[in-house]
Order: sequence, then structure tokens, then C-alpha cells
Amino acid sequence: MCNVAKENTDKEKFDVAIKKHLKHYYWDCLGLYDWKSRIEARKDELARAKLGLKVIEQVASFDISDKKMLDVGCGWGGNVVAAVQMGAVVTGCDVDEDVLEVAGLRAKINGVLPELIQAPAENLPFADNEFDYVQSICVLEHVRDVSKSVNEMVRVLKPGGVGFVQVPNYWLPIEPHYKILFPPKCPRPLAKIYLKLLARPTAFIDTLNYVDVKMIKRLFADAGASVSDIYYEYSSLAGQYYKADRKPSCGSAVKPSALSYNAIVCKVMGRSSLWALKLYEKLFGMNNIYYLFRKN
Repeated sequence: MCNVAKENTDKEKFDVAIKKHLKHYYWDCLGLYDWKSRIEARKDELARAKLGLKVIEQVASFDISDKKMLDVGCGWGGNVVAAVQMGAVVTGCDVDEDVLEVAGLRAKINGVLPELIQAPAENLPFADNEFDYVQSICVLEHVRDVSKSVNEMVRVLKPGGVGFVQVPNYWLPIEPHYKILFPPKCPRPLAKIYLKLLARPTAFIDTLNYVDVKMIKRLFADAGASVSDIYYEYSSLAGQYYKADRKPSCGSAVKPSALSYNAIVCKVMGRSSLWALKLYEKLFGMNNIYYLFRKN
């Protein structure tokens, strides 16, 4: 009875904490009108995280079971918990202590104990060649120093190990956090005027690095690693896995209001940005960055 009560308490703490964090992110920082439904999706994201890891295993011919894994910028812990449940020995690190507390609660309610460490991507507190698998998902566009972060990920990866990095390509005409059409590498003063016209908060744009394909390739080469583009393989396999698993539900649906100017603009911009991404992919072969990396 005591264990059940404790599990319920941890679950309640997790629900309260992640709602607080995600509301701040989706609404206060980005102004997304459907922030409530996005929170519900993120509360239970383990099924999707596992499918993503399965794709990496297949594309890289690499089994993460019993492997030592590092998730750089682990955030609220979805990928960390999923990897532990798949048999990996996982360390997650993030610069934000509050975020790590949420990740710890997620781990508790799922009955796993990954190592969670507060550390910036630019200064990982690990030995050289320590991990079999290193991943960084949607992190490099947020770090203080992209070059140092890439160097650190390569440094801690074992020779013969596998790394995966996913990051936006800012030569595409979309901003993936705000979910809007966005002039490629738009100067920030102009970007803020544009965001104000769309009734969106502006401060978050200052936190972003306008990374691109050429930059990421060069930084990994300078760090002593080779990269391979797996975008199309990843997209194809992910689609197959999601279909086979009947697109697992990510929380209960919450129908957002669509009556405000912000909501209307969000809807139009969201759909238009997806069309733009598909158009650039088909016409110019441009896409977001999904790279495997290995030490030379």
C-alpha cells in the first residue's frame, strides 16, 4: 500500500512539474495556442522515443542493449527512460537542474534509475572514449558554443562507437520551434518585428544558433569524426514503425481554442511551414540534419 501511495505521489509531482515547464516553453516562450495538447503529448512520449531508438539501431546496425549511452541535453528524460527500458546503461546530462528533476521523476514512475548529471554540452564531465553511443536531439541549436559541444561529443565517444545528432537546418524557410514560415537565417532584429506581427513572444529567438548542414559537417570533421546523412532512411523507417505500432497515442487529446488571432496565425503558419519543408526537400534536396557520426 505504501509503495502504491508513493508511486501516486511521484506521478502527481511529475504531472505538476512537467506541466509547469512545458507551459512556460510552449506558451510563454513560443506563444503556441495549442500548448495544452502539446503538454499532453509530451507527458507520455516513451513509445515514440523507443521507436526513434529502434530506427537508429537498424540504420547503424547497432544494438544499444548493454551499451553505455550518453544523451546530451536529455531534457525531460523521455529518451533516457526509453533507452534504459531497451537495455542500455544510460547517462543523461542537461545544463538545467530543474529539467533534470522532471527527468528524475519520469524515471521513478517508470521504475528505472538512469544516471542524471547537470552539465553543459560544452564541458562534459566524462573521460575520453567512455560511451558506446552518444546522442544529441534538438540541442545544438540551443547551446552556447556549438563547436565545443561537438568536440565534447566526439571526445567521449569510443572508437568504433556510434553517435547521432538531430538539429534543424536554418537554410530551410521554417523556424521549427515557433512552427512558422521563417526567412532563412533572418537577422534577429527583423525576426523580432516579424514575430510581433504574428503575435508571438520574441525573446526566444535570441537563444537560437542558426546552424546548417555545412556548419555541422565542418565542425564534426574538425573534431575528428565522419558523418553520414540518414534523414531519408530515418524518415522512411520511422514511418514504417509508427504504422506498424498504429501510431501510439501520446496522451489524451485536448482540443485547443481556435478563435483568437494568435490561434488562426498559428494554424496557417504551421501548415504552411510543413508544405515549405516538403517543397524544399523535393525541389532542392534540402532537409533537416539527421547525422550519424563516428570517430575517424
